[in-house]
Amino acid sequence: MASKKPASVFLMILILPVLVILSVRTLQGMPELIPWAGGICLVLAAAWVASLPFLLTKPLNVAVILRAGARRPTVDEWKLLRTPWQQVLRTAQVTPDRYTLLLVDHEFLIHRDLGLHVVAIRRESVGTLDRQELVGVLAQRLARQTGLVALLIGLCAWALLPLALLVGLGVGAFQVIRVVSRGANAAGGSLKPKTESAAGCGLLLLMVGCIGYFILLFLVIWIAILGTYAAVGALMVSWLARRADLASDRIAAQWGYGAGLATGLRKLDATAIHPHGWRQLFSTHSQVKVRFTQSAD
Repeated sequence: MASKKPASVFLMILILPVLVILSVRTLQGMPELIPWAGGICLVLAAAWVASLPFLLTKPLNVAVILRAGARRPTVDEWKLLRTPWQQVLRTAQVTPDRYTLLLVDHEFLIHRDLGLHVVAIRRESVGTLDRQELVGVLAQRLARQTGLVALLIGLCAWALLPLALLVGLGVGAFQVIRVVSRGANAAGGSLKPKTESAAGCGLLLLMVGCIGYFILLFLVIWIAILGTYAAVGALMVSWLARRADLASDRIAAQWGYGAGLATGLRKLDATAIHPHGWRQLFSTHSQVKVRFTQSAD
């Protein structure tokens, strides 16, 4: 059953190549800024490209999601899931082998947005929800996949991966150089040279500490710039994903499952893990209280 794609999906399609170009240009420009970083950037680029099949290839993608804490339904759980799942697949006109249905104890971004070949629902959905509510939740999760929301979020996260890795390496280098600089300054300052060679060693240690602090200043600026790029990209994608998540609710409602979805979301929200504070800005999942009116339409 075809559904109109929301504007947020088209905006993510436009943002995706921008994020890819930004990561590629960053990896290309790092050796010019830091000559010895060429090998590191080459390794990161190879790992970045090699990670894409784990996102796009079904066997690898399912294996990653299973390793991330998801599991296949037991025989008893499948007895409760089979008929509702088949009903939703028929409504969406999706073949049974297109997606793998998995269960998770707690739903996180990796299960929801990086499992491009997976429809994951919380374990509490089986047994806690009645038939109508279970069908509604399954319909919304499937609509999120067929509506390209999960695909685009996964690809945008993959596009931001080099920036995140470079920021992580920068933070690690910052910690190491800070320890070395402090140790060199402390050792140089504590020396009480009695000979010229001892005085030279103390001066050398102080110079090492001073150079280390200059490198730390450079790393702070570098991390701030890359971190800003990554954070802005992640904020934009997260906001658009939350908008598209509401559109998935509307698709489920168009399929005739809106009422069951609304009551099912209320029940699952009672035991869900919610992001707090600034983490809400990076959530790709709309809050249930925002979705009630959307899914009931």
